[in-house]
Amino acid sequence: MIIPKASKLDSKQIKEIEKIVSEFDCNILEIQGHNQCVYAILGDETHALMFKRIAGLSYIRKVDAIESPYKLMDRRSALSDHQVQ
Repeated sequence: MIIPKASKLDSKQIKEIEKIVSEFDCNILEIQGHNQCVYAILGDETHALMFKRIAGLSYIRKVDAIESPYKLMDRRSALSDHQVQ
């Protein structure tokens, strides 16, 4: 997940990030919020070099990996052994 410093990236910034992630066979998806847009990395997010290159851009506030799409339902979650009643 890419979080920009501004509320949204401009087209030049998006193209630069798309170029980086395409080198790792990934794409980005813009997720528009009310006050802020975030950008999801679609594909294999395990490339540390990709994260470092994106995080080093001057207009990026933060880059986080999304460990699991359904964190509470994940088998690796601390709640995985709970029973739903």
